[in-house]
Amino acid sequence: MTFGPGAMVDLPKDSVIVGGLEGWRYLRDVIPTIAEPRLLMKVQQLLGVPDLTLRAPPAHWDGPAKKFTPEVEVWRFPEWFTVKTVSVEGGRRRRRLVPARELNESVFVDANGKSHSVVPVRFVRACENGHVDDIEWHVFLHGPNAECIQAMYLEERGTSGDIQDIIVGCGCGKQREMYQAALRDLGTLGNCSGARPWLGPFARESCDKASRLLIRTASYAYFPRTLSAISIPPRGQALDEFVGSQITSMKIALDAPAVLTALRSVPPFSDALREFDDAAVIASRPSTKRSLT
Repeated sequence: MTFGPGAMVDLPKDSVIVGGLEGWRYLRDVIPTIAEPRLLMKVQQLLGVPDLTLRAPPAHWDGPAKKFTPEVEVWRFPEWFTVKTVSVEGGRRRRRLVPARELNESVFVDANGKSHSVVPVRFVRACENGHVDDIEWHVFLHGPNAECIQAMYLEERGTSGDIQDIIVGCGCGKQREMYQAALRDLGTLGNCSGARPWLGPFARESCDKASRLLIRTASYAYFPRTLSAISIPPRGQALDEFVGSQITSMKIALDAPAVLTALRSVPPFSDALREFDDAAVIASRPSTKRSLT
């Protein structure tokens, strides 16, 4: 529901996006299929794929060496970070904005050789077709044709973290208020890149929609597509399961109607057999035989 393919999740030292089902690994036969024929039929009709199975998400597994081996593939996203170290200039709090390619094992090393921890940037861009990508920070600040390569930063004018109080700045002196990225009429984030990072860094498709600002940690950032169906188990299934669980007593009762009548007044038989007549209970005998074998 919340953490399916395309969901953005914060890990202790990184932020990731949950990969597509191609990266969900079912390496062991310990995860049974889900028997819901009505739901399966709806999914088959929706996707136009007749050969499908329904499975629960794979759980993590600790191997013989107690090494954690996750079974759901994730990709790093976003690929821009801000350093945790805050510098104060003119009463404003400023933090360096850096891309993942400038990190050394998730740490940013400045020109003086000092290491700084980083956190994923709060802002990304998305479109109404469901694509999501990093903001092109150089383009947002300088325009599409600028060649400036100086360091960029996020500057906070207050302590609330509100977008109205955040400024994107550059060492060259260029500045732009972050709230402008949320104004669709300005088109400051450009057109959608068609990126689908949950399928890998190179999974893109054509898209003509405009990019919109998205706060990746917001509750509205991810909405799964859900399908529902009424689950109606066969009427005799519960009876078969009960007979199988009480096989010793029920074997005698199925051969002796008087014993069956007596059992109907004894819990838990009274509750389990209340809605079934003797004929239905006796008809469950094949299930009993299967349980015995």
